Amino acid sequence: CQELKDLLEKMYQSNLNPLSATESELKQYFDNKLANKFIAEQKCAEKEGICDIDFDILYDSQDLEGLGYQIEETKNPFEYFVWIGGQDGKRIVFSFDQLSKDSDSCPRITNISYSHGDLLGTMAFDPIDTQKPNQ
Repeated sequence: CQELKDLLEKMYQSNLNPLSATESELKQYFDNKLANKFIAEQKCAEKEGICDIDFDILYDSQDLEGLGYQIEETKNPFEYFVWIGGQDGKRIVFSFDQLSKDSDSCPRITNISYSHGDLLGTMAFDPIDTQKPNQ
């Protein structure tokens, strides 16, 4: 297993896009619940165009030009901050689950929080059904 900070660094260096990544790529970084939600988002987007996520989840932005990042440890050993554009910029909170039930038992990202909400709250539809609620 990789250290949590190393996992985040690898994800940013590879410029992972969960909206186009394969299932195996997603499961390297995200727990099953979040990976399945990204897969459902991909399927929804194939039918509908843009569904629930209309921004780059790593940078909390639609325009990535010139954006840098800095990874910071927190007092919580299962949470890291990523500052976009320096410490005066946007703060993204990555939550990890040490007791992940994934096959290799390595920690994975369980949620990502932004100033405007978190991914599990943003992606409100059931990952088994790619239709949005009330449609």
